[in-house]
Amino acid sequence: MIFGITSMSLDQFSTTSALKTIAEYGFNAAEIGYEKTVRSGESAETLRDVALDLDLKLSLHGPVYNINPTSPDISVRKTTYKQIAQAIEFAAELGAETVVIHPGRLSSLTDSVNDYWEMMHEFCFFLDYLALIHNIWISIEVMENTPYEVFFEPGSIFRFMNKTWNRIKIALNCTHIMGFTAILDFLSIVPIKKVQHVYLKNYLSSPIHNPPVEKNKSVYTLLESLSYFLYKGLVIIDEADPVQGIKFLYHNYSFFNADEYVT
Repeated sequence: MIFGITSMSLDQFSTTSALKTIAEYGFNAAEIGYEKTVRSGESAETLRDVALDLDLKLSLHGPVYNINPTSPDISVRKTTYKQIAQAIEFAAELGAETVVIHPGRLSSLTDSVNDYWEMMHEFCFFLDYLALIHNIWISIEVMENTPYEVFFEPGSIFRFMNKTWNRIKIALNCTHIMGFTAILDFLSIVPIKKVQHVYLKNYLSSPIHNPPVEKNKSVYTLLESLSYFLYKGLVIIDEADPVQGIKFLYHNYSFFNADEYVT
């Protein structure tokens, strides 16, 4: 497994400074938040050069605000497609390995789930086409089980991912799938080969790793599950409290490295 931090965990820094800090603390990968980076004016070319100098693997989290590729409103879908296309182009210029994209969701509880999946297929054909052009992977993020979300149930995701996608896999957010202990059950349905990106996310608003680690059994459960399925991809620590972000960088890396999860 290749461990990294999302730049959004270090929100008090520019993306460039966040990358340097992440590398300084020993991590081999970083996720870049698209929206903040674009607002700040930092160019993909500059960030690519910084990452190359630091030997960091990169992923990009695509836009999340005011988008929905399965909205019944065609103007919302068009805006979404445009923003996502721009993010994928940015990721290619960045040299990122993958772009994490949020799936669509219901706009109303009266929306048709069948219509949802039809629009998700249309959206993913669009994503797959762009990913082939730019030679990049797309990771659709597994969402939480809430009334407006659809892309969370492993059986439905398995059927969806069994379609012939060339460059589309999933991003497994371990908090979204009802806590860390559910990952073994999830991966018994959705094969690990369909997973491109994994998030270790703050669980119940607590740090991912707050020493002493032996009190945080859920982290062991998750990592042992990933190891059992021979997962070798990115594991990104996501959304730590920016005030505490620096504090936990060293402890997190020491833990992962000491237990030989780092590859």
